Amino acid sequence: MLVPFQIILYNSSRFIPKLLKSFAALELGEHRVEIRFRDQSPEQTEVDLSRKVIEDFDFPDGVGFAYSQGKNLGFGAGHNRINSELGNGEDFFIINPDGMVMFDFVTQFMQFLTDHESNEWAILEASQFPAEHPKRFDPESFETKWSSGACCYINADFFKEVGGFDENIFMYCEDVDLSFAARSKNLQILHMPQVKFVHITQDLDAGKDRTFERIHSQAGSLYLRHKWATMELVDEYDSLIVNQDGYAEVRKLFESMSAGVGAGPRIASNDLNDFFVGTEFAEHRW
Repeated sequence: MLVPFQIILYNSSRFIPKLLKSFAALELGEHRVEIRFRDQSPEQTEVDLSRKVIEDFDFPDGVGFAYSQGKNLGFGAGHNRINSELGNGEDFFIINPDGMVMFDFVTQFMQFLTDHESNEWAILEASQFPAEHPKRFDPESFETKWSSGACCYINADFFKEVGGFDENIFMYCEDVDLSFAARSKNLQILHMPQVKFVHITQDLDAGKDRTFERIHSQAGSLYLRHKWATMELVDEYDSLIVNQDGYAEVRKLFESMSAGVGAGPRIASNDLNDFFVGTEFAEHRW
């Protein structure tokens, strides 16, 4: 079986060697992997460096790659382009470039697929290591409320049916939006505890400036409430951030995102509390 991985690159050359080494160490058995890159870096020197690192890498049998380059469309739109330009209609992983796959990633993933072949799923979420995402998942059914886009496997038929990622979202919350689309169609989102992806999160990189992430996350949170829920929930969340630094930028971004999107609700009113849990989108384990 071919297991495709889609990766958006943006000034990512420093991450690529470790990422590729982790793919080279995979236990594949009879399976194959293709890594599909789209470089959206703004400077051609960075693009050239990343491409050279990829093309010079000694890929083992069973691991190949495809490459494309284009302007920075953001996370979701970039993955939509990879899928339309380099994909062949298969289910596929999306994965962040600043991480690594564990050596048994594919074998554990195949076992999970076999164990859940009768499930009607839209997204299968890998487990982040060493810092797990705190949101809850059912330890027996493995169902969870939404999937992180850091590393997950997406059902191609579902992805095509919903039109891919919502391109109104430049970055952050597009994974939640896709998860909401899955749940609105009564499709499952399953967490795979044994399929591990090493990911450097903010908890492990405390010195990183989080301003861009916070502004886009807050604008995305407003947008999801506008699109899927009610103006009451938009106003409620807005009241929590109105006095924070950068609020004007958050509001401007939200208004741009939502300009052509009719207000919700797109989910039943009695389900709202299951989609929006305070400022989060699921209950947390800690």
